[in-house]
Amino acid sequence: MKFGQLEMSLVIVTLLVGCESSPTAQHHPISPLASITSSGSVIEVSPTSTPADLEIVRAAIQAARPGDIVHLNAGTFDFSNAFAWGDQGIDNRICLKSHLTIEGEPGTVIQGPGRDYPPPGEGMSEAFTGGGSIMGVPCPIYNHVTIRELAFRDLSRGVDFALQETSDGHVIPIEGVRVTSNTFENMYLGIVAGGCLRGSVITGNTLKGVGTGIYVNAMWAQVHGPSDLLISKNDIAAENVGIQLVIHEPGNPSQLLGISILRNKLFGYSGGIRVSSGDPLIAENEIVAHEYGIAFQHWIDENPRSVANAIVRANRISLVEPVWPSSASIVLDHGAHDNLVVGNPILGVQGNLADILLTSSTHDNIVMAPSPRLVIVDNGTNNQVTGPN
Repeated sequence: MKFGQLEMSLVIVTLLVGCESSPTAQHHPISPLASITSSGSVIEVSPTSTPADLEIVRAAIQAARPGDIVHLNAGTFDFSNAFAWGDQGIDNRICLKSHLTIEGEPGTVIQGPGRDYPPPGEGMSEAFTGGGSIMGVPCPIYNHVTIRELAFRDLSRGVDFALQETSDGHVIPIEGVRVTSNTFENMYLGIVAGGCLRGSVITGNTLKGVGTGIYVNAMWAQVHGPSDLLISKNDIAAENVGIQLVIHEPGNPSQLLGISILRNKLFGYSGGIRVSSGDPLIAENEIVAHEYGIAFQHWIDENPRSVANAIVRANRISLVEPVWPSSASIVLDHGAHDNLVVGNPILGVQGNLADILLTSSTHDNIVMAPSPRLVIVDNGTNNQVTGPN
């Protein structure tokens, strides 16, 4: 049974097995078509290419039960109303919920209103959000969410796995998030993740025409303990930085721990990877940038934490026409200490101060250059550097 594209009434879909009604049928009130699988329901949604799409998708997600798949059929879903605008009292974003998969197929597009609508600083547009509240109603606590094979276009943010906080400001860990095989185009931030994702994976996504591709943050809450987040095999072309792990609040003692950044292909006009805090494993990435390839730097000077116990290994870095005389392929700054930097081929660097730069605040790092031709400038304390100074 199929329904018209604009059908919004609730219906009951009965499971049929071998052309006979089953005595154990699932009754699932939804507006789109549903077919039942052994692991739950597949709720199929077809686009109307009108603003009604937002409410149709919201209804499907609200109707979904744990283990269900919301399948968005090929076509353009009009999410031009998927935004929050505080001054206008509008928040039409869609909350995520636990044990849910939202998937597309070739040709499934989530079309936003444009990344500058609402105007920057007044609101944001995003397809799906996990934290905070919608018009004063908190989004539910969510775990085990998968978003796959969708194309997101023209939004402030594609998806936002925001931090969940208790009333006293502590973070509720989010588990089992998977963002795989999606595309993100023309937005300020492609994928936003709170700094306490556990057992989670962001892999195989293509992001282009984005300000920052993947943005992991602990902006408003203190994050302690391992995240266990894998960011791998993404292809990112960013106007600013490919991947950022940041603390964005003065005095916030958060640490972004247990994050692995592996085998990504990154272009960032400013940089490839920037880390404010934590102990990341950064390995086997291919990076092209203008200012730096990998930088351990604070977003703000008041951050009390530094990057420590990180491993930076076997990354291939090229700087193209460095924008600053002090540009360097790898920068350790703002008190970075006890990190291991080893075996990172650095290619095509011209006009910069150093291939690897350790500033005066750094200490107790080990840097092993893959080639004696690399220029390593060490202004720190008790760093162990293999290669010319």
